[in-house]
Amino acid sequence: MIYTKKVLGLEVINLSDGKKIGKIKEVIFDNKSKKVVAIEIYEKTGLWKKTSDILPIEELKGMGKDSVTVDEPKTVEEINKGLTNFKWSSLSGRKVIEEDGSIIGTVSDISFKFPEGDIVEVEVNQAKSKVLASKETVSIERVRAIGEDAIIVYNE
Repeated sequence: MIYTKKVLGLEVINLSDGKKIGKIKEVIFDNKSKKVVAIEIYEKTGLWKKTSDILPIEELKGMGKDSVTVDEPKTVEEINKGLTNFKWSSLSGRKVIEEDGSIIGTVSDISFKFPEGDIVEVEVNQAKSKVLASKETVSIERVRAIGEDAIIVYNE
């Protein structure tokens, strides 16, 4: 199981030549299939300038604790516009609400299987304050919908 927060910032290495092609900036999720579909990588090209590319998850050969590997990567120029609301940066902190309207908390992490990309669970921060923070994990089977404003889960 891979945790989204742990892959952000990892170097992406080309297995063909051993060169670093960038670092992971975003993990991109498809809300319909409840899967990771791609990663966005960035590379610093100058003092202030950065370039970014999208790599489909199928292009990734390995995903370890220290780096991600690819073999002759083929980047995607533009991701489906419908997916931009489901980059990790937009899902982090999103409300998690039960069908009855009760707010469980906010998204603090999402775990997924590699290489399949299937989401396994959503980690929910139930903090009322920073001092009283607690976390709950919600299995993907309990997730009814991943929406633009909230993640809806079936009542327990």
